[in-house]
Amino acid sequence: MTSKRERLERTLSGEAVDRPPVVLWRHWLGDEQRAADLAAAVWHFQVQFDWDILCAAPASNYSVSDYGLTDAWQGDLYGMRAVLKPVIDNSLAWTELRPLDVLRGDIGKYLAALQLLSKRCQEDKTPLLAVVYSPLAQARRLAGETPLLRHMRQQPERLRTGLNVLTDNTLRFVDALRKSGVNGIYYVVEHAHYDAMGRDEYAQFGLPYDGKVLQSVHTPLELCVLSVAGDYPMLELLARLPVHALNWRAHAKGVTFEQARTLFTGALMGGLDSAADLHDGTPSHIRSQARRAQQLASGRKFLLSCNGAGMMTTPLSHWRAAREAYDDLK
Repeated sequence: MTSKRERLERTLSGEAVDRPPVVLWRHWLGDEQRAADLAAAVWHFQVQFDWDILCAAPASNYSVSDYGLTDAWQGDLYGMRAVLKPVIDNSLAWTELRPLDVLRGDIGKYLAALQLLSKRCQEDKTPLLAVVYSPLAQARRLAGETPLLRHMRQQPERLRTGLNVLTDNTLRFVDALRKSGVNGIYYVVEHAHYDAMGRDEYAQFGLPYDGKVLQSVHTPLELCVLSVAGDYPMLELLARLPVHALNWRAHAKGVTFEQARTLFTGALMGGLDSAADLHDGTPSHIRSQARRAQQLASGRKFLLSCNGAGMMTTPLSHWRAAREAYDDLK
């Protein structure tokens, strides 16, 4: 019988597997605020569905909330918390950011939850992923989208000062992750698509910082997944980053599996849309989409997933249909 770790290793190397790995996850509103409760919620979800990889989703603003950010859940079905009062209210404030202690506060809580989960995952031999947001994604949470773009275009050096601090925070967190027992990271990039900003802007304010973080991750950890937002990701730039797998919204409107294969040599992760397929579809539709995605990805170097976290109101039967989509292949 193929173990989860063997299935993952063979998938990443392009070898034949008994079936593609399946990895889905969701946010845990309320439980995300306490380490033990988050670990318990995530593990209960794992026990229910036995995912090939366990991705532990934290509070969506955990990486910067210790700067004094005020947020709240306002009904988002993905479990994302809205920022009520940004921390950065003028461009000069970027130069005043100070390093965070990643062992304390909300970052420390998430790290503690991961440490609890890693013990269970080691016993169960399930690879464990931590969610890490890119420095530019963290900057958006601190300032808001429109002010961030304005500072980028009008006071770029001030923003770079802030991005350097956020990058250093992230590097220290990644170093702590290595000691926590996690097997890899799910690295979230929110601006590397053409609906968000221009190619040159991401090349200056996103790519160098992402490269620095991911270079520190790739070798020590077994799996580094790059998650890209948007319908039209800048794959020609992102393909340069040292990651094992690419997760994006693969569909006819944007970059397809076939196009991604020509630009990215690693594994492709996706196949299901978290809203249209996993939430709004039927079990039979989900199984059909899973099979179709496997074919479009040419079978090998493919992990079945969504384009991010699933919705909190997704029926249990839909999660189960995705998990069991390839069971008859074994």
